[in-house]
Amino acid sequence: MPLVMSILILSKDAAQLRRIEQALSPDGYHLIGLSELPPSRGRVNAVLHEHKHIDLIIIGAAAIPEVLKFIRTIRSNEQTEDAGIMVAQEALGKEESVELLNAGADICFNRTISETLFSARVRSLLRQHLSAGDESTLHEISLTSGKMVIDTLWRKVIFAGKLLELSRIEFDILLELVENFGWAISRSRLTPPLERKGHPIDDVGLNQAILLLTKKLNKEGCRIVEDKTGGLRYLEN
Repeated sequence: MPLVMSILILSKDAAQLRRIEQALSPDGYHLIGLSELPPSRGRVNAVLHEHKHIDLIIIGAAAIPEVLKFIRTIRSNEQTEDAGIMVAQEALGKEESVELLNAGADICFNRTISETLFSARVRSLLRQHLSAGDESTLHEISLTSGKMVIDTLWRKVIFAGKLLELSRIEFDILLELVENFGWAISRSRLTPPLERKGHPIDDVGLNQAILLLTKKLNKEGCRIVEDKTGGLRYLEN
């Protein structure tokens, strides 16, 4: 199974917290949202105990002195010192940004950006921190099956050295089938994980996505087959 990234989101602004969670939830991360900032040591320890490791910390609305203090605490803790740190605050001045970066933040936003760009920035920061770590951790974000490699962080699929152009829902369908390689997956079982990743889907939409994905895979020498019960399997020719 590929590694699932854990992201801690902290913001005193409940609306901002919801927007960040909405932007990132389709990418399948473990999201931990807290409105307490800075959180107590006991709260941080409870999060670390439950999730073992935090890959990225996103800090939203809060007073700058509180944010600085929390960043320094993160960098001095062995369990969180390697985590990526992103600060997202509107009206963040240049001097404040410099101070935050010097304290240990990796990137600062001082304006609202689109969900698509925000999600891409998060993936980029996660990739940078994983690349700086050991190779075994970097390997865990990829899923390999025969000639196919699925990069779950950058959401790319490479088959026999060729990048496949897939839509977001096609990628998620393929990921589910490859993760369950050898098993027939019914449409009813396929729907819940797709809905959790933000796909508002009905039977017609699901069948259309499966059809388009099947056509793309057939061109490359791999395929999705359907058995007599309607179960779907991923196969390589």
